[in-house]
Amino acid sequence: MININSKILFLIILAVSLTMLNANYNQSLILKKGSSEEIINPDDLILIKCKNKRYPDPKYLGGQFIGSENNFILFETKTLLGKKSLESVHLNDIEALYLGNVRTWSDLRQKWTLYLSLLIIPGSIQMGNSSNVTQGFEGLPASIISWSFFSMVSHITYAPIFASIDFNKRRKNATEFIIGKNEWTINLN
Repeated sequence: MININSKILFLIILAVSLTMLNANYNQSLILKKGSSEEIINPDDLILIKCKNKRYPDPKYLGGQFIGSENNFILFETKTLLGKKSLESVHLNDIEALYLGNVRTWSDLRQKWTLYLSLLIIPGSIQMGNSSNVTQGFEGLPASIISWSFFSMVSHITYAPIFASIDFNKRRKNATEFIIGKNEWTINLN
């Protein structure tokens, strides 16, 4: 009887502690400017323009808003392969915050590299089956070599151009909140 009660007690304590831990991250971010107020909810996409960032540190960070803790804004980023990571930015490092369908430039560059690489597969297959291919590299090996080469070229040349256009378009269509003394202020909820 004691064994069952201790297991139930353990499960109750575990459930309560997980709920309390989860409650810390499921909070809104409140932006205020005068009498205006804007609420950013968990799972909203945000883009943060950071102050005083120099190369190689990214000037823009962003992802899915998770919550805030100890004067840090927490957000989750995802790669094209589905890998997630938790990132944070200190409140004093934020110059502007964008809310909407926003992504970082590096995320968009990966996306456009993938799209362009998929787009050149038919041409690479045709190049591999061409009669002008070097002896010994016809067929699949020639297709893979040409696909790899043109994917690398598109990653270096075309993907950054498309990513820049896409990034600027998304940022202009998003709601911008300039964070500053006489501008919007961030109140942690």
